[in-house]
Amino acid sequence: MTKSMSDKVHDAACVELSLYNEKKNRRKVNGNKGIQRDRNSAKSMPVSAFYNKIVRLSEEPIIVDNVLPRDCRMTNGWFTITYNPSGSPKLVKGKPYTIGQDLIHGRFCVSGVKHWKALCERIPEFAFIKKWSNFDTGLFALAKQHPGVAFGFNLNWVGYATMIEKKAEEMGIDIDHKPFFVYKTKKEEMEKLEEKYKMYPNPTKEDYQSVLDEIDKEMK
Repeated sequence: MTKSMSDKVHDAACVELSLYNEKKNRRKVNGNKGIQRDRNSAKSMPVSAFYNKIVRLSEEPIIVDNVLPRDCRMTNGWFTITYNPSGSPKLVKGKPYTIGQDLIHGRFCVSGVKHWKALCERIPEFAFIKKWSNFDTGLFALAKQHPGVAFGFNLNWVGYATMIEKKAEEMGIDIDHKPFFVYKTKKEEMEKLEEKYKMYPNPTKEDYQSVLDEIDKEMK
């Protein structure tokens, strides 16, 4: 029996979770030395399952043979900020704000606006969120006024899409007017697309651990 799209997405997610847990267990055994990993070698296995929109950190149209460029990231374009008060099980000492995002797998907590800006200056995915979303630093104060409540902000869909379409036209590239690459079609066609095109998983927090450690030291 042919699997449905939802079943395939679920299977892909389970595989990715399994790989993540395997890496986490290896870190427990070998220890985390705070060294930034080489994402090109750590994620050598491309996977399919285009269940979300795809953006490029380089802000270039997606040109692909069979494997999407390494700087492509899958996202639902929905991000959040939450203030975790004293006593909350989610509170990380000195970092009461949690930034919810899906460009990097992992939980990111910051001490405030300065800490957030440091992440945006050194981590490409956060720079992308800062530039292409409707995030406002006023959300930090708003979140603190409502402890435990997640406040959402979105990707600027039209702004990013317009930019990509314009670049594609200037470069003479046919992206079929699909700046986010993905689209829904018949099950048979979707299966062909997923077989033809592969994408590397989004990076994990571990990949940026050395950068995060440096920022933590500067914030103290």
